[in-house]
Amino acid sequence: MEHFWYQLSKEEVFSLLKTGEGGLSPAEAQKRLKKFGPNLIHKKALSSPIKIFLAQFQDFMVMVLLAATFILAFMGEIMDALTILNHSVYQCLLGIYPGIQGRKIPGGPSGDSCPQSQGPEKWGDCLDTGPGSGSGARAAPRKRG
Repeated sequence: MEHFWYQLSKEEVFSLLKTGEGGLSPAEAQKRLKKFGPNLIHKKALSSPIKIFLAQFQDFMVMVLLAATFILAFMGEIMDALTILNHSVYQCLLGIYPGIQGRKIPGGPSGDSCPQSQGPEKWGDCLDTGPGSGSGARAAPRKRG
């Protein structure tokens, strides 16, 4: 059965995840850690700037601009075609910087899911022990009223 978590009451969520308000007991957390393993994002291979640049050409608008470039060049409008081509390449070059910076963001493409993780002994609260775990990041309490 598929659950729409946002439609469930707090008690139903606790029941489905087999947990409660206080989170998991240390014994249950260890049990789930053994069963599910640590809830970490695995590192992906880092992309080179050239790969990031070439990936920018997969964007729909860049493809439209390149198609317009070829149509204009075919029609003999070389200056217009070069202007659009220049804009497209410049836009793709600008896309390299955020792609490189994304590798440095915790939880970003670098796969470092916890900013303070220096190894298993330092994971602390970032080590989630599976569904229903009370560890990890917590939402700020809501103000009622």
